[in-house]
Amino acid sequence: MRHDGTHRAAGRVRGGPRAGVPFVLWASLWAQPRSLAGIAGALPLRRVYRGADAVATYGSHVSEYVIARGARNVFDVPQAVDNDFWRADVRGTRYTPFQAVFTGRLRREKGLIALAEAWRESGLDRQGATLVLVGPGPERARAGATRTMRFVGPATPVEVRNFYGGADVVVVPSIPTRTFREPWGLVVNEAMNQGLPVIATDAVGAVAGGLVRHERNGLVVPAGDAGALARAIRRLHDDADLRARLGAQGREDVLAYTAEAWVEGFGRALKAACRRGKA
Repeated sequence: MRHDGTHRAAGRVRGGPRAGVPFVLWASLWAQPRSLAGIAGALPLRRVYRGADAVATYGSHVSEYVIARGARNVFDVPQAVDNDFWRADVRGTRYTPFQAVFTGRLRREKGLIALAEAWRESGLDRQGATLVLVGPGPERARAGATRTMRFVGPATPVEVRNFYGGADVVVVPSIPTRTFREPWGLVVNEAMNQGLPVIATDAVGAVAGGLVRHERNGLVVPAGDAGALARAIRRLHDDADLRARLGAQGREDVLAYTAEAWVEGFGRALKAACRRGKA
């Protein structure tokens, strides 16, 4: 099996040196990187897509991308977390009556600059609310621009779960860059298990892949649009009933994204690859 991202792998492209060994590609890309390395690798990667006996993808958004580049035998594989762990009852870590949480690496592609601007624009920093930033990264200085944006640094899974349990909304503000577009965003699965509504941008794979649905279990905003992000945060602050409805629906929707479904999806890809490899 081989991954089209950063994972090292073994396998063979049809006609390669290991002929007869089925080759499954695990694909996560859903936009062509615009860096020099990404541009240079576009043609070789197309050959890999076309040569794979089967392609397992992060979801429908990735499937559409690889099919357009010649992939065959393509299978959606639901991205999953340990739902039992993430949906356990917790007391929660809460600092103020309303709390938004971001979890992940505090880096540019995660949209922290737009999030900081949106938080100030929402006016909630003047109303006793807190934005909790959980995770490591060089954006700490910018992200900590106001006293109501609490940077807590890296956290264990149990600590992260407690922050979800003490929050009212999770924000996933990722933006596309020349080298990166969020393949999925498993924080979405984690937070939904805790019944949190999700605010995410259209550059998040969990949005493009269909887990986060606007007005069903979350709110979707354009990537990098601090104004739209501010309005979404403010809206969920002001409407407790909407928060409850979106959070309850997300808690239900994420139950389809299980480890068993992930294994079943990969199993179908492996069987298809073996059949093709014998053909």
